[in-house]
Amino acid sequence: MDSLTKWNYIVEKYNLLYNSAEGVIQKEWENYFSELFEYKKLFGEIESQRSMVIGSGQRVIPDIILRNNGKDLVDVELKQYNLVFDSKMEEQLKSYLKLLNLSIGVIICHKIFFCYFDYSANELYKVEIDFVKDNQDGVAFIDLLTKSAFNENAIKDFIRKKLETKRKIVEIRNKVNEEFVSNILKDYLRNEYTEEEINIALKDYEIKIVKNSKELNTHTVKIAPSKSKEVSFLDDANFPLTPNYIIIKTSYARVNACGGNLYDATRHCWRVKFDTVNKYPYVLSVIEGVVKEVYKVKCWREAEKWDNDGNVDGRFEFIGEVAIDEVRQLFIGKTIPAKYRKPGMASPVIYSK
Repeated sequence: MDSLTKWNYIVEKYNLLYNSAEGVIQKEWENYFSELFEYKKLFGEIESQRSMVIGSGQRVIPDIILRNNGKDLVDVELKQYNLVFDSKMEEQLKSYLKLLNLSIGVIICHKIFFCYFDYSANELYKVEIDFVKDNQDGVAFIDLLTKSAFNENAIKDFIRKKLETKRKIVEIRNKVNEEFVSNILKDYLRNEYTEEEINIALKDYEIKIVKNSKELNTHTVKIAPSKSKEVSFLDDANFPLTPNYIIIKTSYARVNACGGNLYDATRHCWRVKFDTVNKYPYVLSVIEGVVKEVYKVKCWREAEKWDNDGNVDGRFEFIGEVAIDEVRQLFIGKTIPAKYRKPGMASPVIYSK
């Protein structure tokens, strides 16, 4: 089995176990490290729940420590897949790495965070790896962490290069604005035309830079009813019932009230039961019976604010991101089944089962 196949298997299981308890995730990753990463529990190379005493009898228990030839290599901290990375997870990993005198660590929650700790700078450097099929960073994660290929310096180089690339991408994005594009255009035209000709020709044009909302995972668009007929499929047989999803009915008016942000108009604030919504990995954003977007839910939480008094009134909101294309293509543009469009169905939140 090659690394790509191994990674895609992990992604497939991630989607199936998205709302599973941490103990289930622990057992899965113990199996992955044994069967996919070459570490053997029988030989003490996968040590789970090591108890360490610090200070005045305080105990800490790392989830998994990967070892080779009697030497600790990596600390792996596991959370539920539906939990979003936060600073507490980072501080926990840093403290464990210091106790173990290790540099390489992994945090697994809604994403994989591949980390190395720089003792001289007291800084944890980390790369985010999404659980997405064919993700080459996921393939590299498997290659670098496999026992036979493990090399601490190679892992550090990988993380450094990924962070440097990310920094340069941000730098480029910050440079690309209307003035930047206008100057490049004028410089190009000066090879053939005079300044006066260029200024006269361009005075009736306005250059606009619009960020791709899908890349930003917020889907910020000015949305309004289409003048043409919506392309949709009215045959209920064409509408998938899996993977499990929640339908949230919003409206053009609500979207525009949210500054054109479909994501915000969909994600909050709803009177729902936390234990119920927390079981569903996807939310379909529906307007006038048609699916406009699909979001992968990272977590549900109590809404931060609902009315002017700050009263959340038992309402919840989700944090998520635009689903991968394979899932989006199952739903977008389709009319939801008739059973979800019955007259008198007042609730804007409907469950697939």
